[in-house]
Amino acid sequence: MHCTVKKTFQLAAEADIDLIVQIKDNQPGLHRQVHGRCASASPLTCASSIDKARSRQERRTVAVFDPGDSIVDPDWRACVAAIIRVERDVFTRSASTGLWDHATNTACYLSNTPMTAARAAEAIRAHWTIENTSHHTRDVTMGEDASRIRCNPGV
Repeated sequence: MHCTVKKTFQLAAEADIDLIVQIKDNQPGLHRQVHGRCASASPLTCASSIDKARSRQERRTVAVFDPGDSIVDPDWRACVAAIIRVERDVFTRSASTGLWDHATNTACYLSNTPMTAARAAEAIRAHWTIENTSHHTRDVTMGEDASRIRCNPGV
């Protein structure tokens, strides 16, 4: 993991704060270890939810795993109390054709505290609500989407 994420885990431990961090492809060793653990171990708890809205159906399955010895780095092993896997199965209806497009996605997270799958699902979902609200506010209020800087930064 990057130094800033490791520092975040250390600060969270000092402040007695629960933390969930997504593991991405730019952390290949840890990413491989976490996905390996999810593939080889049975989950401690599972939770599922289905959302249907605006021509979109999404089924989320959240599973929480005991990290065991899957995290090789001993410094990290002390920080990680749970591995969380979120599998998303999404159907989106195309307005032009009436057909359903299908997409799947799997994301893994680390937590510094043990938790149930229902609690993990609630926390991750709440984070995305904040993220989406923040982005919408910045786009509408501050006009970030209208900014031409990313299109022609030299001007």
